[in-house]
Amino acid sequence: MATRRPMSEMSGLALLAGSALLVLLSVGGYLIGNLLDQRLNTAPTFAIIGLLFGVVIGFWDLFRIAAMVMRAQPSPPSSHDAPRELDEEPPADD
Repeated sequence: MATRRPMSEMSGLALLAGSALLVLLSVGGYLIGNLLDQRLNTAPTFAIIGLLFGVVIGFWDLFRIAAMVMRAQPSPPSSHDAPRELDEEPPADD
């Protein structure tokens, strides 16, 4: 039976994977654009377009992963949930 990892470790791994995907898409977009520039003799047009496309898609995916991680984590208790102490004692019933 597999042991369960704590949520903080899993969320860290998810964000690390999203960051790695951002870098991979950025470099991949640049390389594909550079290849097109070499074939079409249009340097650096497609390299810049490919890099920008990779960065935009990478950040969009990273944002999506971060939102998924935030939904999966339990929210910390707010100050409204804490019991309040009264400054005065309630009036006694006579």
